[in-house]
Amino acid sequence: MSSTNTVWVHGNAFLAEDPDRLKAIWSQHANPALPPPIHRVGWGTYFRAEGLFTWFHISIPVPHDDGIFDPVLETIYFLYEVKAATIMNVDVYDGKKKIYAFSNLNLAGNPDPINPGIASGIINGYNSKAINPHISIDTGVGLSIGVQFSQPLDDHAPSQVLFTAAGATFGSGLPRTTKPHIP
Repeated sequence: MSSTNTVWVHGNAFLAEDPDRLKAIWSQHANPALPPPIHRVGWGTYFRAEGLFTWFHISIPVPHDDGIFDPVLETIYFLYEVKAATIMNVDVYDGKKKIYAFSNLNLAGNPDPINPGIASGIINGYNSKAINPHISIDTGVGLSIGVQFSQPLDDHAPSQVLFTAAGATFGSGLPRTTKPHIP
């Protein structure tokens, strides 16, 4: 059996690993007109900080269509926009087990030459990563995205990342009867 399913999760489901740390840094600003450090909107979630590295997480449901074949992870997607911030890492988990890591990504600046600083409109090499070899999934998929926030340019230009969506493409793997048991 050979089929694929792509599953998407909206960006307003992203969570900060340490939201209190973001809020503490942001509370030191003298400008009360600045937007909040965590801001959920209809099109995603903004996270704002300055001068720190931190992680953001999202879970992606895993399709189990027929109950006969285990799904295999083929590609991940993370749609974002950055402003004075850099996506450094994307770690992929199957439950609590890290199954893949993309390090030293340095995703900042101009990922889309038509729309500088934006990678949330189209799928490209900046916001999608192939999983090679494909990995059989036992439980659920989680993405952990490490972001380095720059020092602020001024009080009117906060360092921020906006996540608009995340997803994954799954294919059909080995029949469950032939797959070794994983304790």
